[in-house]
Amino acid sequence: MQLASQSDAVAAALRRGNGCLARTRADILHSHVKAAIAAGSIPAPLAAEARRASARLVSTISCTPPPPPPPAAAPACAGIDEHAPFEAEKDGRGKREKAKSDHAHEKDGEQDRQRKGCE
Repeated sequence: MQLASQSDAVAAALRRGNGCLARTRADILHSHVKAAIAAGSIPAPLAAEARRASARLVSTISCTPPPPPPPAAAPACAGIDEHAPFEAEKDGRGKREKAKSDHAHEKDGEQDRQRKGCE
C-alpha cells in the first residue's frame, strides 16, 4: 500500500506542474520498489517489471527549476527630493548645524545614490 500512495504523490506533483518534486518523489518510489523486491514484498514474477516501470518513471520526469525572481525595481524618481541637501543652507542652518548629525550625512548619501538612476 505504501508504494501506491507514493505513486499517487508523484502524480499529484506532476498535476501541479512541479516536475522537481515529482522527480524527487519518483526517485524515492524507485528506491522503495527495489527495497520491496529485495524484501520479497513484490512477488518474483512482478519484480522485473516493477523495477523497470519505476526506473522508466524516474527517467521520464524532468526537473526544470523555476526562473530566478526579477530584480528589485529601481526607486521612483518622483519620490526623491532633489533640493533636500541644499535646503539646510538655504533656510539658515549652515554646515555647522548640519554636521551635528551623522544621520544627516547618511541621508544625503542615500539621496545621492537614489538620484544616480534618475539623471
